[in-house]
Amino acid sequence: MVTLQRAVTLGAAALVVATAAGCASTGSGGSSGSSGSKAGKVLVLYPYLGDQSYVREKAASVAQAKKHPDVTIDIKAGPNRTNVDFFLTEIGNAKTQGYSVIAINTGGTAEQLIPALNKATDQGVKVVSFDGAPPALKHLTSTVNYDNFGAAGTAGKEFMSLLPDGGDIGTIRCLAGLPDTDAFLNGFLDAIKGSNLKVVATGDAKCDPDQARTIAENMLTAHPDLVGIYDSVDVSAQGTLKAIQAAHAKAILGSIGGQEYALKTIATGTTNWKFTVPYPFEKIGAQAVDTAVELAQGKSVPAKVIIPPQPIATKDNADKVLATIQASISGASS
Repeated sequence: MVTLQRAVTLGAAALVVATAAGCASTGSGGSSGSSGSKAGKVLVLYPYLGDQSYVREKAASVAQAKKHPDVTIDIKAGPNRTNVDFFLTEIGNAKTQGYSVIAINTGGTAEQLIPALNKATDQGVKVVSFDGAPPALKHLTSTVNYDNFGAAGTAGKEFMSLLPDGGDIGTIRCLAGLPDTDAFLNGFLDAIKGSNLKVVATGDAKCDPDQARTIAENMLTAHPDLVGIYDSVDVSAQGTLKAIQAAHAKAILGSIGGQEYALKTIATGTTNWKFTVPYPFEKIGAQAVDTAVELAQGKSVPAKVIIPPQPIATKDNADKVLATIQASISGASS
């Protein structure tokens, strides 16, 4: 998610988190003061833990950190996704606290952090940006992101498979103008190009379920024979589903995200929500740690690490996907 994060960090459902926002979580490396015998020191930063996407991603980072006992890995989260002060303090202190690498999910603050991150890189600290549009730094070492365009293409192919006779469809996007979220729409449109599916209505719900519901209601009023609605993220798809159900429409619904509430709904097989293309929060969180560790150990890493599109979750496998996610979170916190 925004960014999806982006807005899919971007807009994941709110989750009550037991850990207080802003408190530091430590991976396998122990506390900041224990780095004497370690091969390196890594700081992993998250904007906050106020929605499911960040919780899942951070849980994977914590679990992966335990696999690197030779490196001190400190994992910290701020109070909210737009809190610049948290990031500025951590970035500003990174060099003096002995960190050689910062892995950062900037949330909604990427552009505001450019001066501080540039200063850190001038001091020799390497920076890994993950799960979101990377800030335009002078010396950004690596990025770790999902193939959003490819994931949207997967959704488009599934729509064509579920609707072989074609027909009119609607699309609801999340936060127009951001590269990550634009890719969630553009990949879908590219995939259905030349098919007998025709987009007759569009809208930008800004990742908000209430706005999505209103947009979907208007779509169904103007086009009561819609055969499907593609809502690019799970969080707003919740509102879209309510609109479809209230209108007693037959339109199918597909999205991207793989959030727990989406998987539970899809698993029932009794609603219009037919599939979601999972967003690999766990893989991104783990890969961000691995990439940062390799840098701390003096190894070379790719400038871009792309996580490929994930298999679609439908009523046939949504329960299994959900169980894997819940086990991942449980294992990281145990």
